Amino acid sequence: MIWKGTQKEDNKEGQIQILDSFIVQGVDGICLAPIDREAMIPVVSRAKDRKIPTVVFDSGLADETSYVSYVATDNYKGGVMAAQRMAQILDGTGNVIMLRYQAGARAPRTARRGSSKHSPRNSPGSRFSRRTNEPPPTSTRPS
Repeated sequence: MIWKGTQKEDNKEGQIQILDSFIVQGVDGICLAPIDREAMIPVVSRAKDRKIPTVVFDSGLADETSYVSYVATDNYKGGVMAAQRMAQILDGTGNVIMLRYQAGARAPRTARRGSSKHSPRNSPGSRFSRRTNEPPPTSTRPS
């Protein structure tokens, strides 16, 4: 098993380069947690064309035919649970902001839909705001 990742979580070009290098090497399979659900489709399709199966983790791709399996948590339910807990902690009042820093990732968007659906209905005294595409955390993974 070979494991490679980009130094920063938002480096989709770097992830594409890593996947392309695996395809050129002729690996037997690819496990991928995609940074961007649209940008990864061409490279995963290239792997499929070379008969290299890809399993996708956490955030799915927009083209579900390009990979063989998808493994993930129920992000919608996770968003609902987070909103329920926030409502409980704040006793139904307060100001809540939902941040998402990775544009194009499916998991945070699905979780946000779950929390947004639950929040206003169960916390009528709360004000919910959302901001998208925040800059990624400043820490990087060691090389």
